[in-house]
Amino acid sequence: MNDVYMPQLSLTMTEGVVINWLKKEGDPVRKGEPVVEVETDKATVELESPADGILGPIVAPVGAIVPIGGPLSSVLDPDSRTGLKNPTNSDQSREVNHQAFTDAIQRVIASPRARKAAHELAIDITQVEASGPGGRIVEADVLWHAKDRVRIEKPVFVSPVAKRIAKEEGVDLGAIVGTGRGGRIMKEDVVRVKTPLPAGAEETGKKESVSRIHQIMAQRLVESWTTAPHFYLLHEIRAEQLVNLRKSLLAVMEKKYHIKLTYTDLLIKIVAEVLHSHPRLNSSWIESELLLHDQINLGIAVAVEDGLVVPVIHNADTLNIAEIAIQRQALVEKANEGKLHPQDFSGGTFTISNLGMYNVDSFNAVLNTNQAAILAFGRIADRVIPVDGQPAVKPALFATLTCDHRAVDGACGARFLDELAETIENPWLLLLPPDDK
Repeated sequence: MNDVYMPQLSLTMTEGVVINWLKKEGDPVRKGEPVVEVETDKATVELESPADGILGPIVAPVGAIVPIGGPLSSVLDPDSRTGLKNPTNSDQSREVNHQAFTDAIQRVIASPRARKAAHELAIDITQVEASGPGGRIVEADVLWHAKDRVRIEKPVFVSPVAKRIAKEEGVDLGAIVGTGRGGRIMKEDVVRVKTPLPAGAEETGKKESVSRIHQIMAQRLVESWTTAPHFYLLHEIRAEQLVNLRKSLLAVMEKKYHIKLTYTDLLIKIVAEVLHSHPRLNSSWIESELLLHDQINLGIAVAVEDGLVVPVIHNADTLNIAEIAIQRQALVEKANEGKLHPQDFSGGTFTISNLGMYNVDSFNAVLNTNQAAILAFGRIADRVIPVDGQPAVKPALFATLTCDHRAVDGACGARFLDELAETIENPWLLLLPPDDK
């Protein structure tokens, strides 16, 4: 029997949510065939079957929040039908495979004391929320679960942080309506009950639950905003030659590669080239040390229906404009379809966010966690700028650089923007061989 379990799909992931089972219990599956969709802190990902066989009992239904390493199902030997009520009709109800269920309990990450407490209290340990490191269930989680089971009549899903705050503040979880996915009680729900509105005030409007991606995105932004000292540098850049370059390449790209070249593609190439001369901008501040990355992996902020994702173009400095455009389009399409794979959003060292297509002139972006800088581009628009001492109307854009002051100082950021502006104003240099630049 081969396990289907919740893998760690990113460095920041601690749990995942089962979104959709693509196969039913008893269905034949082949190795590498997608069997279930899970939502992580980054994107929706399809998990594949680890072997040929029959999909065993599903122990994590749709909506279940499963810690890393937690069981989802298993793939049984093709000749094995043990525990499947009707192996010839997968749409009919099936009995739970007791052995598979026992195996699932054994695969749960839990301390010996937690397992003992669950056995003594007759608690299904696979249903206990974990608060220990790496998704480990500790004894306190089992005891708290037992307390919830007695006091609360209906099943309640609670995040570990919300559970801890409720316990410390004496908040009754049974009286809270969760706003998380599937009615899960989140930290904000407990805080709202703990600090009610002033007398006479009323909540108005409609509450809307958000996806796991949106929740994690919010957590990461708060973490970045509260831990990294942000500062901003704004630069107005002439864009006449950038516009001309795109016009000259547009028809060629569409004819040869069947892709529409965007300003973002050109800006990715330019930023990747400029970062070579400014390694501090391509770094991370980690535990009082500066880590200078040896690769330039550019994250591209993409707005999707339920939040913001940042797929990554790896080794962007080694790619030509056509290769960048092809990769960027593929990543955006996968992001909009919720089909990004872990490797698509891992390893980013610098981020670009472009809101020019939304007619935004300029904006300040919030740093991504563990990145020293993020670059925000506004729209290209006709503006009055000086040309040979005289006012002239020319296309221009604003670039706003957000920096982590622990890794980058003002002068360092300014030098980067100066070279960036020079390259954007003379983008034809990108088409020359390296020795001719």
